[in-house]
Amino acid sequence: MGTRVLDQLHEVLDALAGLDPDTLDDATVHDLVVGLAAETTRLEAVWCQLIGVWDNRTLWADNGSKARLARDTHLRRGRADRLVTRSRTLDSMPATAQAYAAGEINGDHVDLIASCDREWRHAIFADHEATLVNICRTPTSRSLRKQSAIGSIAPTSTLPTTTATRSNIDGICQCPQAGMVKSL
Repeated sequence: MGTRVLDQLHEVLDALAGLDPDTLDDATVHDLVVGLAAETTRLEAVWCQLIGVWDNRTLWADNGSKARLARDTHLRRGRADRLVTRSRTLDSMPATAQAYAAGEINGDHVDLIASCDREWRHAIFADHEATLVNICRTPTSRSLRKQSAIGSIAPTSTLPTTTATRSNIDGICQCPQAGMVKSL
């Protein structure tokens, strides 16, 4: 089954590669650019799901998961690390995983949302994950970087108040000054 699906994907990619973009009208070029972005995201989401199974089954055992993924797929090590980490986090983020698989949000959004899920805040995150996903679905998802998303959706009274943990709140989903959230 898996090999047949890869063959079909290969055929579709060959058909796309066979297009002459210079002969396409503007609307078609635009539709292909936007549509391929969503489909590329969906493909990456499926790949992350498979990476998660590959990781859970320790099919990498002879060389460490991230190192072997980088080696076998010719990816930069940082990219391979990010994909393995993303596959691990998606298990605990069902709304995010669903939006990612549908191509509604991309991998950068997944990583940003995952950065909001801290162990000491897990209950708050679980209650508000869908809100974070919806923020990322909108064309104005940059607003997520301009405010503390968790702080804006969770009353301050629900946040830890010790000096050590309170100082970490600024780093949750926000803090462009501290460089904790990359530009999407």
